[in-house]
Amino acid sequence: MIAERDREGVLDVFGSVQPPFDLIPVHGAEWFFNTAEAIVILLVALYAVIRRQPLLLVIMLGTGVAGFVEPLDDTASRLWFTVHMSVPFTVYGRTWAIFFPLGYAIYYGLGSWAVYKVMDRGGSRKTLLMLAIAGGLFDTAVEYPWLSTRLYKYYGPQPFDILGFPLYWAFINTAYLFVVGYAFFLLRHWLKGTKALAGFFIPIVSIGMIYGLAWPTWIAMNVQGPPIAAMWIASAVTMALSAVVIWLISAAAARYGSPLRLQPKTSEIADPAGVLTANR
Repeated sequence: MIAERDREGVLDVFGSVQPPFDLIPVHGAEWFFNTAEAIVILLVALYAVIRRQPLLLVIMLGTGVAGFVEPLDDTASRLWFTVHMSVPFTVYGRTWAIFFPLGYAIYYGLGSWAVYKVMDRGGSRKTLLMLAIAGGLFDTAVEYPWLSTRLYKYYGPQPFDILGFPLYWAFINTAYLFVVGYAFFLLRHWLKGTKALAGFFIPIVSIGMIYGLAWPTWIAMNVQGPPIAAMWIASAVTMALSAVVIWLISAAAARYGSPLRLQPKTSEIADPAGVLTANR
């Protein structure tokens, strides 16, 4: 019943590019991941309460709610979740699975928190860039258990496809971690007490940057007529834009991350307007 409804809705959007409607998941895979993710979230929440880290709870809650946007991503990026899952509803003919918010809270939530903490401790640009590489590799690695159990599949021509995973997603997702982490870093002195609750909206609003980075790829993927090479070029642009975002944020955070670096230089104290050093 759901498959037929999905079939009608998706064909209107993609024409001849048809999702794998017959995708059958490995038995028990859905609830295995649901349970594992729920346990991780509970352990992290317990840690946040014991260590008095309210921003960690806020970040995970915000990124979890941001998971409601997933069907939009799926429609544009040609990602199909099996209809053989326990789903509360469908959006755009796509399933909205329970592990969407759980997965968002874990990867996006903990990833953004890690970026924020490294910045808050005065991490260097090199350290932040290494963290970005680790985040991208982790994102790529965690995709394969879900793909191998056939809970979902990227279908149709996909740029930079590596064993079923389009690599441009690792760049976009890592850039999102840095945008959210940097936002919390900039507001860290303000997000105190009850004001910390305002941080809930940061991950939700920041999810829009995914579309800002991905639109060249998604447009090229869904326009009828252009050669496959155009999709690869557009995806390269998306990855380059993501890398620029990560680089700029890393440079900015490293420049102003340490409290010591916020102190003015001796020359700036003696010559705050820069008059004496202007002609050097």
